[in-house]
Amino acid sequence: MVAVEKAEAPAPRRADPAPVEVRRYRTMRMLVTAYCTCEICCEKFSGAGRTSIGKNANVCDGVAADPKLLPYHTLLEIPSVGLREVDDTGGAMRQDAKRGIVHIDVRMASHSAARQWGVRWLEVKILK
Repeated sequence: MVAVEKAEAPAPRRADPAPVEVRRYRTMRMLVTAYCTCEICCEKFSGAGRTSIGKNANVCDGVAADPKLLPYHTLLEIPSVGLREVDDTGGAMRQDAKRGIVHIDVRMASHSAARQWGVRWLEVKILK
């Protein structure tokens, strides 16, 4: 009689581990102010309806900054605000940059909300 070897069933393959999302960011202390699209805040640009990169300015989900310091489309995580994208610029941000100050201006839904925000120095996360 011939001995028959039993073939062992192959060990079950382990599923590849799920990819882990790694967030790379740096934190920077910034001067954070707020504005809305009214004539008081935007002066001659209040009726434009568009940000510097062509987004609808009446949607309050963007940030103005000096694009030399924070390029357009940079994603920021701002305390008490959340995630916002740099989509606009302004003279105050560019002037402060010349003095070594990183200044961002958060777009708000109303003038009263912008005034209530005031002026704050915050640790802001710069995400990529």
